[in-house]
Amino acid sequence: MDQQINQIINQHHRMNRRLWMAILSGVLLIIAVTVLFHFSDVFTHPIVEEASTLNDIMFVIIVVVVLAILAVKRRLMDTKKILSKANITLLSDGQGESTKDPTNRKAEILQNAIQFMRQNFLIIWVLGEVVVIIGFILYILLLNFEAFLIYSIVGLWSLAVNYPRLQFLQRLYYLIEEN
Repeated sequence: MDQQINQIINQHHRMNRRLWMAILSGVLLIIAVTVLFHFSDVFTHPIVEEASTLNDIMFVIIVVVVLAILAVKRRLMDTKKILSKANITLLSDGQGESTKDPTNRKAEILQNAIQFMRQNFLIIWVLGEVVVIIGFILYILLLNFEAFLIYSIVGLWSLAVNYPRLQFLQRLYYLIEEN
């Protein structure tokens, strides 16, 4: 791996980690605020009295969000699909023909692939945060702390499983090298 490619990979990996940590910080802040609300008894009565219907609706929304996370991960986070989209975009922009140096072309393909990957990761991370936000809304409306804890665990699990790994970016590079 040459110096230019290694620098691109490390730069994007740091950016991905910062974005992931920013989203994780927001999730942890929501959890901390909810725990503070719960143990300081800020809310004494639920806003909505009909709990079962709202619980069911929120549960269905959470299931749909989790399925969306899995669908995005399965369909869009395959490294070969990411590389093919990056190469197609590069050719459609007219950049593919202008670059004669194969190292620069590989760097451009890698940069486009990393941007596609970051977009997909952002979708996954935000959907994980949405799970916690829905749990927070459910807590505010129903004072259902147990449901909030379950939804928080699901959201944190989604973020933990989808942590941006350097090996994923390096794998993109090695797949580019193979082609």
